[in-house]
Amino acid sequence: KVIFINKENIMEDKLLSLAQIKERLKDRRMNTIAKSLGLKYETIAQFSKANANPRYKTLLLISNYLEDNK
Repeated sequence: KVIFINKENIMEDKLLSLAQIKERLKDRRMNTIAKSLGLKYETIAQFSKANANPRYKTLLLISNYLEDNK
């Protein structure tokens, strides 16, 4: 769980861990997810590898997508 605080509001992001994302991607079509998020297939495919090191924004996008599309 990540919390952002600024003068106007408080935003709370609930992120899946890399292990959770990897598990949830097992039965998904990564091309479909990539197109839906405007990302390259390779960006999504990196999560199935042990050495994934995504940017925070990418992690947040994929995490939110997987949470919204269970």
